[in-house]
Amino acid sequence: MEESVLMINSTTENDDTSMSRLTLENAADNSNETKSNINKINNDESNSNIEERYNKLRGFAVKLKKKVSDLMDQTQLLESENQRLNNDKEELLSKILRMSDSAKKLQTIQSQYDKLQDDIELVKNENKRLIKRIESIVLENDSHKDTINKEKKEVAQLTAKITCLLEEKTKFETTCEQLEKKIKDLNKEIKAESMVRHQKAKECEDLKNSLETEIRTHKSTRTLLDDMKHNRTSNNVLSLEVANYEKSIETIKTKLDEETNERINLEATVNQHLETIEVLTTRITELQNSCITKTNHITSLELKNQTLESDLSEAKLEIAKTLKDKESFARDSKNLETSKQNLEAKVELLSSEIIKLEEDSKMRIKAFQSHVDELKRETFELNLTLENSTKETSILQEEFENYKLRAQSVLLKAKTVPTNDLEEEVEDCKQQISIITEKCENYKEKTESLMKEITLLQSEVNRTSANEEALVIKLSKLRQESVALIDKYKNQEIEMQKLQINHEKAIDNLKIKHEEEMHNIKKEHEEEIKNINLKAVSNSVINTESTTDETIPPIIIPEPPPPLIGREECEGSENTESLHQTTKNTERNQRRIIAPELPMRNAITPLDQLLEFPFDEHEVVSRAPENNSEVTIYKNRVKYLTELLADAERDIAKLTQLNQLLKEDIRRQKRYVEREKEAVNFEYLKNVVLKFVTLENRDERSRLVPVLDTILKLSPEETHKLNEIVSSTGGGKLHKI
Repeated sequence: MEESVLMINSTTENDDTSMSRLTLENAADNSNETKSNINKINNDESNSNIEERYNKLRGFAVKLKKKVSDLMDQTQLLESENQRLNNDKEELLSKILRMSDSAKKLQTIQSQYDKLQDDIELVKNENKRLIKRIESIVLENDSHKDTINKEKKEVAQLTAKITCLLEEKTKFETTCEQLEKKIKDLNKEIKAESMVRHQKAKECEDLKNSLETEIRTHKSTRTLLDDMKHNRTSNNVLSLEVANYEKSIETIKTKLDEETNERINLEATVNQHLETIEVLTTRITELQNSCITKTNHITSLELKNQTLESDLSEAKLEIAKTLKDKESFARDSKNLETSKQNLEAKVELLSSEIIKLEEDSKMRIKAFQSHVDELKRETFELNLTLENSTKETSILQEEFENYKLRAQSVLLKAKTVPTNDLEEEVEDCKQQISIITEKCENYKEKTESLMKEITLLQSEVNRTSANEEALVIKLSKLRQESVALIDKYKNQEIEMQKLQINHEKAIDNLKIKHEEEMHNIKKEHEEEIKNINLKAVSNSVINTESTTDETIPPIIIPEPPPPLIGREECEGSENTESLHQTTKNTERNQRRIIAPELPMRNAITPLDQLLEFPFDEHEVVSRAPENNSEVTIYKNRVKYLTELLADAERDIAKLTQLNQLLKEDIRRQKRYVEREKEAVNFEYLKNVVLKFVTLENRDERSRLVPVLDTILKLSPEETHKLNEIVSSTGGGKLHKI
């Protein structure tokens, strides 16, 4: 604007200088042209017209200067207002950011409040669980107290029983001494074991014979290899293989000698172990059969004692657990109370903070609304000023166009006057007017953008107010819920107190009932002990009567049959059910022996004792049964003997199968050990297998079968299968195999 003012001043000065030049030129012309009066009159008229026009132009220029100065002032005012609006805009943005921060804080507070509400719900659930657990623990404590009292009384009774049982134990020791006498009878079984040894010695001889046959086969293979060496000297590969075969045969011989020595040692150790195992098994079975009937009562009482002791220990552990649970529950209740207090304090702080935020938000909303009203007013005033300025510019443009037309007409009339300066001034005025119009358009655009921003701010203010109202509603609801939760918690505490009182009453009633039941159980237990003592006395009387009776043979506890010797057979199929059946048969025999189905006088002796019992045919023939009762006794004995014989035959068959299985296992283990020793030379084994597969001649392949047998330690069945394959298949079929 200052530049435009300077330009206008310069144009006015140029006009003055041009007019002075014109006056000087006219004066010169007048001095020169003094001849004709007509020319002077015309010059005077032209000068007077030019002065009038100059005065008019000067007045118009003064008016333009005033308008330009007014426009400059208006532009300065508009710029100041624009700066003011920018400052207000920045303040509004800062306030909006503060409002957004406050809204975020409110959201965080709300999320914290939701978390606290969830924690309160969890605490409620935990309180309910704890109440249930406390109730169950109270009931368990009552039951445990009753059981502890019962068990204390039972322990006192059991201590008395244990003393009685110790006395009975001394009696049983005396019976064990008697059983030691029976061990002498086991020496007879040792003779049977010697027979087993003889059989095993025969097996060893058979194994030696098999080894000798294998050595012979090795010798035959060696001779064959020598023949092959002489016959096929041209084949270098075969000669090398033959040399390798010879070396391997020598190593195999040395290994065979070592293995034979090891086998002999192993057989000796196995025989010793088998003898000791058989002796121990016989002794164990005898002692078990002799002690089963006498120790059943003791074991039952000991089991009762152990069960009672275990129940006592469990009850003590449960009591300790209940005490620990009570302590933990008390701690949990204290922690819950402290957490409740902390939550209440947090809720109060949150409520106070929310109230403060509500007040701040209301104040800010009011300030924003007042500021928005002021901005609206200012924008309205700016719009009015813009309209006035546009009207004035339009008027100025019209006046300028009229002035332009007049100036053009004057310039056409006055040819002597220079028009360049006037044209420059007009162009300068046009430029200034264009600059002013551009500035006005810019101001319009800025006002429009400010109006848009004001509308956006109003929408944001409305949103924040709506969010604040929703938060206020949520706060009121949460306060109501917190009050309701506090009331519920108080009611639950009152209910807990009532439940404790009711539990104490129920505990007292249960104690009285349990004491009465314990008294009745004691009476029943004493009666049972008396009945057991009477039964023991009656059994002792029956035993004394049985010893005095001469006609009836003495009752002897049956002994298990001696280990039966099975005949060695060839390798056959394995039967895994034999062990189960043998155990079942032994259990059945023991049940038959233990179960007193017949009376004491009609007792049946086992098979071993009948075989060992001296039997005289003359006495049997001379003495015939007199009564039907004796006949029935003999029939029962015959049935029993037949059953025992059938069981013995079954046991013999199963023992033979077991013996076969054991032999097969021993042979397999021996082969496995021998294979491990031969597994060092894998390259040699690979060459032999490849040779066996690639050869087409049956004779050559049949010669390699014993080599494979010695390396792989094959069983007789496997060697037989290989021989059958070699004899039945050709080269092509073997390749397929």
